[in-house]
Amino acid sequence: MTSKLGLIAGGGALPLDILQACKHAKRPVHIILFKGQPQPANIAECPHIETTVVGLAQVGKVIKTLKNAGVEDVVMAGHLSKPSLFDLKPDLKGLSILKRASSKHDNAILSTVCDVLEEEGFNVKGAHEVCPELLASLGVMSKKSPSADQLESIRLGMKGAVAIGFLDIGQAAIVKDGMVIGLEGVEGTANLIDRCASLRGKAGKGGFLVKAAKPDQDLRVDMPSIGPDTIVSLAEKNYEGVAVQAGYTLILEKEKTIALANEKGLILCAVNDEGVLG
Repeated sequence: MTSKLGLIAGGGALPLDILQACKHAKRPVHIILFKGQPQPANIAECPHIETTVVGLAQVGKVIKTLKNAGVEDVVMAGHLSKPSLFDLKPDLKGLSILKRASSKHDNAILSTVCDVLEEEGFNVKGAHEVCPELLASLGVMSKKSPSADQLESIRLGMKGAVAIGFLDIGQAAIVKDGMVIGLEGVEGTANLIDRCASLRGKAGKGGFLVKAAKPDQDLRVDMPSIGPDTIVSLAEKNYEGVAVQAGYTLILEKEKTIALANEKGLILCAVNDEGVLG
């Protein structure tokens, strides 16, 4: 039998994609959820999965639970709310991680969590290793393709996304007509889309979301992703589409996401780290 997977899960569609991949492979899973945090989408579809709910930053309890469950491989997937560090109630292991992390930004803390899990004997995997089919490949995925002018904006957006990535701040930019309108902060991509909707001039439409991995991204955690909700949000606010970094971005519920992009008349493409389509 395939070794049991430990899934440390937050909200969104990615945890369910992983659970479905494990179901198809007949691989057992023990899932860790967090109190007061977003839960995986449609988790009710998997009622027979072993589940433990813990407090955020209770890392020692997570390790003990996974060891008791006989887990060998661990993957982290899904988004969590970003609570104030002053509101966290870490156990001793969680406190040691906060002290050990090189900074208090997402990538630094999550990378330190991965290092600690590996020191405890677990094999920490990226979501893309469990579900490689979700990775965006270079090229246009939608029926609609970007124009030369739109590709120029996308290239600029990729530069912006990479720049904030160097500072471990965010993974996304909004661009329109050769101008960066906004860069992602701690608010996350959905709020970036909302925030920039009113910054596009009197017409109030157009522009692209561009997402990229941080240059020092630990690919075991927090890999950029988009999904159906991203497409719906962009369409509702009259954006032109989304470009992601090929090979470093997950397309959640991939078939549904592509179908929605086509239905809404949006462009969906994957470019290289310089914003070139190929």
